[in-house]
Amino acid sequence: MARDAVEKRALKILYSPSGWKKVYITPPEDFAVAKAAGVMFEPKSVTHDEAVDWALRSRSHLSKAQLADAFLASLTSRRLDWRSALGSFAVSLNLPAHTWSTDGGSRFWYSVCGSHDGKKAPEDLNIVNFERFKWGGVRHTDPLYIGFDLEQFSRKGPVVPTGADLAMMRRVLQAARSLPARATVRLGKSALSNCPLKSRRTSHTGWNTGVLRYFPKLR
Repeated sequence: MARDAVEKRALKILYSPSGWKKVYITPPEDFAVAKAAGVMFEPKSVTHDEAVDWALRSRSHLSKAQLADAFLASLTSRRLDWRSALGSFAVSLNLPAHTWSTDGGSRFWYSVCGSHDGKKAPEDLNIVNFERFKWGGVRHTDPLYIGFDLEQFSRKGPVVPTGADLAMMRRVLQAARSLPARATVRLGKSALSNCPLKSRRTSHTGWNTGVLRYFPKLR
């Protein structure tokens, strides 16, 4: 599914030569366009408990089949945001409902989900969205990222993979089966180099294998 002109313009506004565009340096008229397109956001204050609830609620609106279709459809497109959603969904299946506690961790982080603080703090969701679109996600184990990622994905409607997507997935699986049982990540990247998975850069095999590592969690 091709991006529409509004989303393309909004992504150009989000991106900057140094990474994502911060709200305070974005011209108001540009920010209004990107915000209306669901690409840029006002800062959002979220506690640990709110982030966990957000993640679990966002997951509850989606099915494994929807996320699998989106991942397949990302293989011959440039939709790394679709690829990201699979990783967030898979991790969320193993995320228990819980509240902030320092038991088993420290006063700075919680061992259940690795969150670093239980207090409410403003979050720059533009960084999170930049990571989705640019790299297919970075922090899939973060409840806030999971909640945001899956909520944004659910707003886009169903995604249907093509025959070319299915053929590409068969090539990926064939490459994976050719690896020894204790293959390293480096070997996995090398094997996938023969599968031209499209992304925003010439090669993103590192991020592709990064999302693939969550597949066992979907069983």
